[in-house]
Amino acid sequence: RMAAVDRPIFIVGCPRSGTGILNQMLRLHPSIAWVTPFSNWVCGKRWFRHVSPPLAWKLESVIHRIPDGLLPTFLQGPYDGSLELASVHETHEGQSIWRRVFSAPRNHLATEQDATPEIRSYLRDVVKWHLQYHEGSRFLWKTPRNVLRLRFLRALFPQAYVIHLIRDGRAVTNSILKRRLADHGNLDQWWGVRPPGWETM
Repeated sequence: RMAAVDRPIFIVGCPRSGTGILNQMLRLHPSIAWVTPFSNWVCGKRWFRHVSPPLAWKLESVIHRIPDGLLPTFLQGPYDGSLELASVHETHEGQSIWRRVFSAPRNHLATEQDATPEIRSYLRDVVKWHLQYHEGSRFLWKTPRNVLRLRFLRALFPQAYVIHLIRDGRAVTNSILKRRLADHGNLDQWWGVRPPGWETM
């Protein structure tokens, strides 16, 4: 039987504002359940409800005995050992899960009108699945895009807590520039959260 959903916690903020580090720290609490690279992959599938969460956790524990460099990309987290934590504790923004909810969106805005019965059922089951996966009592999810989905999240989880992390804009801009140059070597394409009208900005 799936656990009940008790006041899930959502971390939002501008990309590179520290949301990832905060997520990594909070999910170390023994009561917290969170999205991992492996659970993101599983819950992004139509058949995820038929996968036993405890069995999936045992499988992930075995997978992460493999050296990080040999893991497939979809099983790697954003930090890849930089925090000196076991890779089995990596977090993930759950993009496979969100792609099932919003297929090919023009922007990342969502409101209560997007919370259809099917989407409500899917996301609540995803949260409950993770509570069993980690044997936790509170669910934690970090996704900067959700800063444009607060009304949507409130419609699904009225008792949810939202942590909006704010960092000095100059530091955020510097971090974004460093990250983009390291990843792509150019600044010609849009990167990050897409608000309405982003195409003309």
